[in-house]
Amino acid sequence: MGPRQRKSAAGTVAGQPPGTTRQLEIETKLEIDPDTVLPPLAGRKRLAAVGAAGVSEPITHHLDAVYYDTDRLDLLRSRITLRRRTGGSDAGWHLKLPAVEGARTEIGLPLSAGDGETVPAEIGRLVLGAARGRTLTPVGRVVNERTVRHLLDASGAVLIEVADDHVTGISLADDRTHRWREVEAEIVEGTREQLAATVDVLVSGGARPASSPSKLARALDYRRPEPRRSKSAGDVVVGYVARQRDLLITADRAVRDGSPSAGLDARTVCRRLASALTVFAPLFDGVA
Repeated sequence: MGPRQRKSAAGTVAGQPPGTTRQLEIETKLEIDPDTVLPPLAGRKRLAAVGAAGVSEPITHHLDAVYYDTDRLDLLRSRITLRRRTGGSDAGWHLKLPAVEGARTEIGLPLSAGDGETVPAEIGRLVLGAARGRTLTPVGRVVNERTVRHLLDASGAVLIEVADDHVTGISLADDRTHRWREVEAEIVEGTREQLAATVDVLVSGGARPASSPSKLARALDYRRPEPRRSKSAGDVVVGYVARQRDLLITADRAVRDGSPSAGLDARTVCRRLASALTVFAPLFDGVA
């Protein structure tokens, strides 16, 4: 089973309502100058050497997505994005969870799950802990003119999807608008080796690593804080507590998703946090 294939058929994902999909995504995100012509993918020795025998004709989609988060961007801070997107072959609600070993999990619901006024309860409950219980509202809009090409094997199966995106990102808090161009290479039925070869070809044509981890982060000018080079003992303790907080949020989401081991994980993290806060209480304001 390839990385992007459904773990379960739509409507049969355990514990989820009809129409729910779940898939793993392994992709590399690049950026490229707006006027640069992408290098041809057909007839490349680098790609042929890893089994890419042909390239499909390009298909263009108009994608329009509204992203949801708290007013403090709690989901984005936890490397989670939630959107409602129209256009393309996978229109719907998409919840993208943090990557594990290079693969992100995406949970999807059809557009009919919600009209955009509020987040569907089926998805909202999964991120209740990450959102700290705060209300999820629209925070950004991303409009994307996407041209898709597929690398094919000798039988015509799709190995890698290459998406050329001309993006307009809008911060809904202040109407700031940014425009940029990205190229995403994603495994469909292929391998990491084929993905790496595709990225090599794109980089040889002028693409470079993306400066932002997600389109929403770039639209909102969000940057994760840079780690401090010199750390005091207090910084080390706060860093430890922050890592345990992140683990607790992950365990909370897994509990809500029905993981049988997540409850034990959550209790273990809570014990660690309690111990740290007890031992180092003098370092924290308001802790007795």
